[in-house]
Amino acid sequence: MASSKVQERWQANTNTVLERNKYMFNNALLSDVKFAFPDTKRTIPAHKYVLAISSPVFFAMFYGDVAESRDPINITDCNPDIFLHFLQFTYCDEANFQDVDTAIEV
Repeated sequence: MASSKVQERWQANTNTVLERNKYMFNNALLSDVKFAFPDTKRTIPAHKYVLAISSPVFFAMFYGDVAESRDPINITDCNPDIFLHFLQFTYCDEANFQDVDTAIEV
């Protein structure tokens, strides 16, 4: 779940870039894009920089010649929980799947 309260001096309480990325995962702090799932009325905050350095598709989407300017970006063909698994891998370099079907969807 997204953090609603910013931990004081969170940067000083983490030792690595990976730990700082984990803190920012699903956290609205400094986020500059939101993904909306109209069927569930959920939104998920994200950070264009993190996504762009992880994927040429996101790089083109946010920084290319025809960069996306809509916010939020509606996603209609993916379950928000599956999208969170994808973001967890992108931010945290971790993949924790409960079952094979979830892994396949991600």
